[in-house]
Amino acid sequence: MPWELWISYQPNLKYLRVSGCLAKVMLLDHRKRKIGSKTSDCKILGYAKRSISHKFLIFKSDVTDRNIILEAKNVEFF
Repeated sequence: MPWELWISYQPNLKYLRVSGCLAKVMLLDHRKRKIGSKTSDCKILGYAKRSISHKFLIFKSDVTDRNIILEAKNVEFF
């Protein structure tokens, strides 16, 4: 590829994810409870513009409201 010839190494693509990919997002400190789940089931919407995090849509959660869009870095993808 032209990019590899120009910079003389292959770029790392392991951080790229497909939109709609399922993920478990670790919630922020003010939304956590002492007992119970500390994660929410989400779908990735894309990448944040001004940070290195991803944008997610919460579709299943016992802790917060559903259909909230949030940005997070603490994520486990499936």
